[in-house]
Amino acid sequence: MQEIIEEIVEKIDIARKDKLTRLLNDCIKVSKDTQTSTYADHDNVLFKLDLFFPGFEKISNDITKDKRLPIGVQALYTIFWALGLEIDQEEAFILYHLRNQGKFRLKEEKLKKDLKGMWGQHKEFALEDQDFSHALKSMMRMGIIDYRKGNLSLKKGVLITYRRERK
Repeated sequence: MQEIIEEIVEKIDIARKDKLTRLLNDCIKVSKDTQTSTYADHDNVLFKLDLFFPGFEKISNDITKDKRLPIGVQALYTIFWALGLEIDQEEAFILYHLRNQGKFRLKEEKLKKDLKGMWGQHKEFALEDQDFSHALKSMMRMGIIDYRKGNLSLKKGVLITYRRERK
């Protein structure tokens, strides 16, 4: 696990790498509540989003506001890929935006309206309407968000289960 965290920290462009390492050690844990099956390559891993976002906000306070969002998106993207969940940069942008929504469920249309304003400044993360809905459903299938009947909310943690490829 430590090697994965070191790899993540190397790829994220942030000055406080020691604090980021400590934060990731707190947020990425081997899951103890699930049993390792005989067909798994590795233990199940839990990535605690509810600890990551507030901790990352504290670490990134010294970064200028215009650079903070792209670095946060890069961090989420890098973490999920290192843990084996293949998300796009645009999906990481949506997740980073959802960090401040709290416990309340959010309508898909309201989220899209909020993001359209931000996409004006960050065109590299913009999505078409159909791609936006597909991204939300993809993140729901991965277990990152709760998405039901047009309402969505960010989960507190993501459980990642590793399985062997069948031959």
